[in-house]
Amino acid sequence: MVSAMRLLRTLYGVLPALPAVLLLNAAPASAGPTGWCTDHSGRNFRCGAAPTPQPAPTPRYAPNKSPSGSPRTQADKYYNYGNASFRAKRYADAVAHYRRAHTLNPKSADIKDALGRALSKVAWDAYQRKDHLSAVLYYEQAAKLYSPRMKKRKRTALDNIRKIKNINIFGTTRSCVTCAKALMSDLDYGLSKSQAFRSYAKEATDNFGNCTRTLKNACIVDRGGRLYSNVRKCDRGQKNDKSHKACVRTVLRGAKYAPK
Repeated sequence: MVSAMRLLRTLYGVLPALPAVLLLNAAPASAGPTGWCTDHSGRNFRCGAAPTPQPAPTPRYAPNKSPSGSPRTQADKYYNYGNASFRAKRYADAVAHYRRAHTLNPKSADIKDALGRALSKVAWDAYQRKDHLSAVLYYEQAAKLYSPRMKKRKRTALDNIRKIKNINIFGTTRSCVTCAKALMSDLDYGLSKSQAFRSYAKEATDNFGNCTRTLKNACIVDRGGRLYSNVRKCDRGQKNDKSHKACVRTVLRGAKYAPK
């Protein structure tokens, strides 16, 4: 009799709790439209209620994946890549993307102006790290690219060139030595700042070509000329972007310790 009473008291304590246990383990699909559902964390909510809106995923882009479509469509996509990089303050990548867009659609004033703005930002970064010749070279490119509607920006770029030359007239005088220093500084900057480094390395070597164009033999036998040639070999010989970056880092390290 005592055992029977204990059993009844035990059941009396357990049975009222059964509905709550069943409720917590209920799946949302089996609940009614006005009942309660349970999420994966065990919290209850009214079935049929509007779900909490989730934030849209941030669009991502692949800098090394070439877009498809007509040249103009590809140019627009690279222009958008450049805008995303510029907003993220990755100016080296912005220059690389805008440059590809400009190659595909050279008549677009929007692309020219965007490339000019990105080049001005890269020039300012060069000035900040005291690479005055690279700053002058990039400001010169920006001034040439700006459309007539960007007169103020063009005037600012030309004013900055004059100011930098006044600050460091010897450092901005073009010679094989100063152009080599500018190339090494530029590649260092790209290695640390650019995710689309292959394109930016081409930008840096083109800048070196602009620097040495009027010099004897274009400095091809000097330290800068050898580095220029080796970086171009890395571009042709290394198809993988990671190995290309490692190749440029190696030849740059060698150039820094090579005789002038």
